[in-house]
Amino acid sequence: METLEKQLTFLMANRAPSTHDPAFNLGVMARIEKRRVHRELMRHLLIALAAGTILFLLSPGLDTTLQVIHENVLETLWVIGTALFLMQWSLDKMEA
Repeated sequence: METLEKQLTFLMANRAPSTHDPAFNLGVMARIEKRRVHRELMRHLLIALAAGTILFLLSPGLDTTLQVIHENVLETLWVIGTALFLMQWSLDKMEA
């Protein structure tokens, strides 16, 4: 029984990839990156779904809101630009 364990240990040690193997390192990095991209995609999809749901629920009151936006285009663009900047800034802070 002990010789079998030694043989299995020897075989497993020889099959393990080297930590200095570039192909192995690239494979590990690729899997990590795929998981990160998948997480980011799911987060963005959830945010888009939540925003769509909120817009759907608020749609009866959007007629007057759209009319105000049409009348105040520059102010609206400034608010949207500021909001986008702050969202990007907060995402950058979260990643750092």
